[in-house]
Amino acid sequence: VMDVDSFWQMLEQSALQQPLLAVVVLLFSRFAPLPASYQPWFFIRAVANAIRAKVAKPSNDRQQQYLAGTLATLVMLVPFAVLLIAFEQLSAWPEFFQAFLLYLSLDWQFYANQIRQVSQSIEKQQTSLARDQLSSLVLRKTDKLSDAGIAKAALDATAFRLSKHWFGVLFWYLVGGGIAACCYRLLLELQQQWNPKLLRQREFGFFVSIVERVFSAVPLLGNTLLLALWVNIRDTLTFHKYSQDRQLSFTSRWLLSAWAAALKCSVAGPIYYGNEKVPRVRIGPDTQPTAAHLLKALTIATQLQRVAILLVFGLVALRVAAL
Repeated sequence: VMDVDSFWQMLEQSALQQPLLAVVVLLFSRFAPLPASYQPWFFIRAVANAIRAKVAKPSNDRQQQYLAGTLATLVMLVPFAVLLIAFEQLSAWPEFFQAFLLYLSLDWQFYANQIRQVSQSIEKQQTSLARDQLSSLVLRKTDKLSDAGIAKAALDATAFRLSKHWFGVLFWYLVGGGIAACCYRLLLELQQQWNPKLLRQREFGFFVSIVERVFSAVPLLGNTLLLALWVNIRDTLTFHKYSQDRQLSFTSRWLLSAWAAALKCSVAGPIYYGNEKVPRVRIGPDTQPTAAHLLKALTIATQLQRVAILLVFGLVALRVAAL
C-alpha cells in the first residue's frame, strides 16, 4: 500500500502536480475570488490606455498605426513574460508560483457578479441603471438599449467572457503553466482596451486582435463543444447553419449558436460602436432575451465549469491509475 510520502514523491516526479493544482485553484477562485481592488488588471488597463493615448494618434497614417499597434503589443507582452519567467526561476516552489498566476488570471466571478447585477436591474425595471452597469462590460453603445437589448448584450458578454476568461485561461495553464495563462490573460486585456471595433483605434488594435483570436480559437471551440453536448447540439448545428456573417468569426458564430440553443432565445444582432452601426446577423429563435435568460446563462456557466473540473480531475485519476 502506498503511503502519503510515497504518493507525494510520485506527484513531484510526474506530470500530475499541474492538473491537481489547477483543480484546487479553480475551486478556490470559485468560492474565494480575488477582490476587484486587488486584481492587477486594473493597473494593466491604465498602462494600456496610456500607451494608446501616446502612440495611437489620428494624425498618423494607417501603416504607422498598424506598426504602432504591433510594437505596443510586443512591448507589453515580451517584458511581462520575461519578468514572470525570472520570478519563476527565483521561486522555491515553481509549481505553486504557476498556480498563483492562474489564480490571478481567473476573474470570471467578478464578471459573473456584474452580469447578475444587470439581471436584477432589468427585473426591477431599472433600465437606466442596467445600462450603466452593462457599459463597464461591453464596448458597444448602451445608452439607448431596451431591456431586451441590454439582456442580449449581457448574454454576448457572458458567452465570450466565460469562453476566454475561464476556459481560455484554464486551457493555456494546462498547456504551458501559469506563465502562459497569465500572458494570455494580458493579451485579452490588451485586446479589450485596443479593440479594433472602435473606429479611432481600428488599425492600432488590428495586430493584438488577430493574435488574441488565434490563441482563443481552441478553448472557444472546446467551450462550444462542451456546451452543445451538455444542452442542445441539434439546435446548435441548425442555428450555425443559418448564421453566415462576415462580422462574426467562424468560432464566434459557433459559440453564439450554442448559447442560442441552450437558452432558446435570440443572440447577436446589430450593434452600435459609437455612432457606427455594425449589421451583425441574429442567431437563434425569435424569442427576445430577458433577465431570466441571463440568470439561466449563469447557471449553465456554473454547470459547464463543474463538468470541466470533473474532466480535469478524471484526467488526473487516469494518470494515477496508469502509474
